[in-house]
Amino acid sequence: MGWGALFLAIGAVAQVAGRTPWATAAFAVAILFSVRQPARLAWRSVSARRLDINALMVIAVAGAIALGDWWEAATVIWLFDAARSEEHTSELQSRGLISYA
Repeated sequence: MGWGALFLAIGAVAQVAGRTPWATAAFAVAILFSVRQPARLAWRSVSARRLDINALMVIAVAGAIALGDWWEAATVIWLFDAARSEEHTSELQSRGLISYA
């Protein structure tokens, strides 16, 4: 999650500075760091012939890339991955609290 955020920020700064190729490269790296887990879960879902939120997010990112909107693709998948990570952490913490209550 941290590396994705870093490259997303680098891409945003590069885009504002008018360095479009650098921005696109940074956004691509941010996507690579953030899409690993959702893509793995999406593959599992599609292999079972069902769509879930992971598959839909990967499709959305692929669509944004196809349209040339790298900032949108990187932001969407980073936010999704960050939310998924926070949800997982909260779940683990609540399980610990319940088991000790």
